[in-house]
Amino acid sequence: MFRIGPRLSAVAQRLALATLTTAARTGIGRRSTPLPPLGEQAHLTAVLRLGDSVVPAISAADRHYVYPPETVHVTVSNLDAAGADLEIALERLSVLPLEAPGFAIDRLGCSPDTLFLRCVHDHRFDHLRESVEEAFELKRSPSLKSWLFGRLSFANVVRFDGPGEWQQIPSVRIQVRCTTLEIVRTDRYLSSSGTTVLARIPLPSVG
Repeated sequence: MFRIGPRLSAVAQRLALATLTTAARTGIGRRSTPLPPLGEQAHLTAVLRLGDSVVPAISAADRHYVYPPETVHVTVSNLDAAGADLEIALERLSVLPLEAPGFAIDRLGCSPDTLFLRCVHDHRFDHLRESVEEAFELKRSPSLKSWLFGRLSFANVVRFDGPGEWQQIPSVRIQVRCTTLEIVRTDRYLSSSGTTVLARIPLPSVG
């Protein structure tokens, strides 16, 4: 059986990172499907909010959805397919030795659907995600995406509706540590009108 060694994996991850560091420029957004509905609490999700200070000022056409700074977040795990009841899962999480994960926010990236912050996370985030998925009895198998992107997470700042149009945005480089895990019932945007916070779990900042 062919096995991918750590050196090849590291090379692939660097290439994937380079692909996703495209500077914001007019015309790169090409969403082919309608924007998800706003305000519909259709998803159970675990998230970490990054805080207002990490979000650059963005000017975009009115038809695009620009995330308010307080809603910009990294998804720890989508919990829609959870096998455990919420109360049981929260009780499990409450006794685990969880720590506040850190992120190196490194430049903006673009996809056909979104403009996002690239967030390179530390090992604490991997442990947090595993703990959340075990507590909620989510069954996941390793994917090509997880192998390629390694410690890269994404925080959307714009969702496009049609071709992207916005002003040039300087790259951002900032370190942030997230000290609260939120379990939310939410829409795809974590909007104020479409989000109910079901639990906030403090994450001690160690080291």
